[in-house]
Formats: sequence, C-alpha cells, structure tokens
Amino acid sequence: MAKEYDGYGFMNMNLGNELNSLFEEGYTIGIHRTGHTSVGPSYLEDVFHNGLINNGDSMGGSVKDKNWIDIEDTITFFKDFLIMNGQIKVVNKYKNSDGVFIIKIPSSYVSKTNEFVKPIYFMDGDIPRILPEFIYGYVPVDKKGNCGDIIRNPNYKNEHFYKHNGLYYDSNAGMNNNFIK
Repeated sequence: MAKEYDGYGFMNMNLGNELNSLFEEGYTIGIHRTGHTSVGPSYLEDVFHNGLINNGDSMGGSVKDKNWIDIEDTITFFKDFLIMNGQIKVVNKYKNSDGVFIIKIPSSYVSKTNEFVKPIYFMDGDIPRILPEFIYGYVPVDKKGNCGDIIRNPNYKNEHFYKHNGLYYDSNAGMNNNFIK
C-alpha cells in the first residue's frame, strides 16, 4: 500500500518529517478533510482562533445531541504516519477538499482510559468546536495530491492548562456532558 502512496502526489521531506514527529506516546494524531469548504485566510483564521466545528452527523441530516459529541465524526485518527501520509495526498478525492487540518490531542481526552481527561469542546451556539489548542496546523493539497507547506496554528499548545468551566468532553472519553446547561 505504501508503494501506491509514493506514486501519487508529493510531500516534501521536511513536511513528512514534521508530521511523522507528531506521533509520540500519549497523543492521538488525525486529520480533518475540508470537504467543499473553500479554505482561505479568513477561514484559517477562524479555525485557528475559534476552533474547528464538529458538525457530527448533522451533515447527513440527523439531529445533534449536545450530550453525545464524538470527535471521530469529523476527525480521522491514524496509528502511524505512513497511512496518514497517503490519506493526506488523496484528500481532494473527498468532496474536492483543499487540504487537511492536522489534529494532535492527548489520547486520554478522546478514549476511555484511566488517565486524566479534560474537555476538548466549547459550544458556539449549538455547534461544538474543538478547542484551537488541539489544531496543530493546516496542509494545503492540490488536485494532483501535491502537498504545500504546512501553515502552523499559532494557538496550538502541546500542554493544556485551561479550566474546565463551560466546556464539553468528547463522548469517547467516558465523561458525561449532562451537567452543562
């Protein structure tokens, strides 16, 4: 499968090394495909400063339950860089995506473990947004699978010291969001 990825598109070595270095113990790495959204400077600024919208299954016409928010409704996670690399290169095949947002988040925040868990969303009206500090950056990708240089999010943080007040947990972490009104 890796050979097929190598034959399609292009990712320079610096970008590949940087993305590969994100895969470290205790963290989960994923991508959000932009779909039909046109990604320009104002959209990037909105996501980098206000967070990434998790529409969940609402794109399919179902009703969003604020007590059940699943990050995997909008982010695809990977166990290793090789598979992620290939998925980034072919991202345009998903609703003509312009590129991908790279997400790096402590694993315990998005899976049921006995480790420390923190909420990762805030509500923008009735829409959950993933906090900006988990959005590592954005990689533009053209129609031929050629990756541009990463645009790093200035609000990304590798350490998370925010307060829980008014925030929502990912449902996969096993925490209950019913306490928030």
